[in-house]
Amino acid sequence: MKGTVLYGPRDVRFEERPEPRIEKRTDAIIRISATCVCGSDLWPYRGVQSIAKPTPMGHEHALELGWPCGDTPTVVVTGRKLHSTRKSVEFYSGDLKMLVHEKLASRFRNIWLVGGAMFAQRFLSLGLVNEICLAIAPVLLGDGLRLFGSSLAEKRWSLNNVVAYRNGFVELTYEASSH
Repeated sequence: MKGTVLYGPRDVRFEERPEPRIEKRTDAIIRISATCVCGSDLWPYRGVQSIAKPTPMGHEHALELGWPCGDTPTVVVTGRKLHSTRKSVEFYSGDLKMLVHEKLASRFRNIWLVGGAMFAQRFLSLGLVNEICLAIAPVLLGDGLRLFGSSLAEKRWSLNNVVAYRNGFVELTYEASSH
């Protein structure tokens, strides 16, 4: 198995790594389809933070655990022409208002959007969101895209629910205010 290893500042090598082994009953081996370098990997790469020994890089990864949505009807918004291999998955490229009002609203009572900042901003700017559920993680990631951007008009939201988890995560649910 090949892996990326940092030996020191600006010394990155792509080399053979040991195959994973299950050593305890609670261990699992998970196939990773893609990985990338995280911002935290850049500190030792630049020499700002030292490392005691050669260190594998790339702990941000995509796991191959299968389709996470099961048979739940899923629409993937994309700019590419893709064909689904599942009956429950369809791909859509086009007007988002038409998608929500004409294609989805007649079939579903609730529509759950999952995506990044730019995806959320597009739906918010079109007035297609009436509830926001934010999961706050106790991890500071640094720079990134602003969740709501700076081009959105001010809009009031009412806190509807708060759930705190033992791992430090907090889930906040907001509903669009009527005024």
